[in-house]
Formats: sequence, C-alpha cells, structure tokens
Amino acid sequence: MRRVSDQILTVAQMRDAEEALIAAGSSVDALMQIAGHGAAEWVWRLGSPKPVTVLCGSGNNGGDGYVIAESLRERGLPVTVVAPLAPGTDAARNARAAYRGEVLASAEGARGHVLVDCLFGSGLVRPLSPELFQVLRQLADSHPLRIAVDLPSGVESDSGRPLNEGLPDYRLTVSL
Repeated sequence: MRRVSDQILTVAQMRDAEEALIAAGSSVDALMQIAGHGAAEWVWRLGSPKPVTVLCGSGNNGGDGYVIAESLRERGLPVTVVAPLAPGTDAARNARAAYRGEVLASAEGARGHVLVDCLFGSGLVRPLSPELFQVLRQLADSHPLRIAVDLPSGVESDSGRPLNEGLPDYRLTVSL
C-alpha cells in the first residue's frame, strides 16, 4: 500500500532533494514527467470528464503543467493550456514541445470546469505582476474547480503567506 508522506519541505530542502536525485542520475525531464503524470492522476480523479484549463508559467512548474495537459489530453479530456509566458528552462521547453494540444497566450477563450495552476511553483518571493494576477483571477473566476501544483501561485513557499490580495481559493494542492 502506498503511504502519503506528511513531511513538508522548505524551498531549500526541496531544492536539495531534487539536486540529489539529479546527482544520482535522474534528469530534470524525467522528474518533470513523474511529477506531471502524478498530478494529472489527481486532476483526472477529481475533474474527469470535465474540460480542463492548465495555466503554465515559464519555469519547471509550467513544464509540469504541459506534462499534465498532455497526459489528460491522451486520456481524452478536453484540455486547453494558457501560457502567458514562454517556457524559460530546457525542461519546460521540452515539455511544451511534447504537448500536442491548444495553447493560448491569454485567458480569453479559455473555457473549462477545472483550472490547474502551474504558473509559479516553489520559491516565489514576490507578488504576481498585475498582468499575471489578472490572468490567474480571470481563469479562477470562470473555473469552479481549482487545483494548484506545488502551491497556489502568489503564495510564499516557506511561510504560506499570500503575496497578493485576492488570490483564489483552491480545492486541492498537489505537491510531489
């Protein structure tokens, strides 16, 4: 039987754990596939068969989002990715290249029931820009079921303190 860990890591501890995995021979791309498929399973359990919108940022959390989107698309769910920022890491670019579905640059036209927030992951220490906050808020307001990956965008990782006023509420946060 699989056991769910009750351990919560700080940003530094998580970075050290990821670096240890990479030093032991795992690639960032492989870790992203594991995390993305694991998170996609939770989205599938909670949201299937409803349409899904995945909000992707430029970093590896955004890369996780592309993996989630492709995994759900392969299962037959209607998926749209909203990516207001271009992928900024090699792993995120690789995940974006592997995603074969629709990508929108803005929230306009994104319709769905489930929002998967992969805009920012752990390590965020500054408020979201007004433009990114607007995209997040617009999508959250039009998607009744909201799921965050790693942690909700706009939340400081170690303290859990909101960095913006008016952040959306989430049904689930998936951290792998």
